[in-house]
Amino acid sequence: MSLGEDEKPKRASLPKGWTPDSLNAERAIMLINLPRLVGEHPEDGEPILANLGRYGPYVQHGKTYANVASAEEMLEIGLNRAVALIADIAEGEIDVDRESGRLRAPVADGSVSLRAALRALEGADIPIDEVGLARPTLDDVFLTLTGRSADDEGSDS
Repeated sequence: MSLGEDEKPKRASLPKGWTPDSLNAERAIMLINLPRLVGEHPEDGEPILANLGRYGPYVQHGKTYANVASAEEMLEIGLNRAVALIADIAEGEIDVDRESGRLRAPVADGSVSLRAALRALEGADIPIDEVGLARPTLDDVFLTLTGRSADDEGSDS
């Protein structure tokens, strides 16, 4: 969807799980107006924003990002809930989302506590088959960003 008749109209993508048929004018306007100012953080007065990113809905305070459960919550989240989500991340709380299979762990000073992450998985009754740590290679990053191997680039000719 897009707004305006300028040379480059403002556009927004539909959140995961939404269909064009489920979209009404109010929701469309809310999506086009993202990021949304939730309010100012009570401790430092900096803005807290709600937005929809590549990996789903989130709230942001400075360089701290916290996932939000759904696009609907992102559009309606209030200041108190946003501050609580951001505080959880800032305090180092590990969040396990069983539905998506994601583990969210804050990284401080370039490291994360593997033991704490494993305890969080165990506490959520998620079986652990294998554990490993590795730095991603340039090929891994390319595959993640493009969906294809860097080796595939040369085979087209």
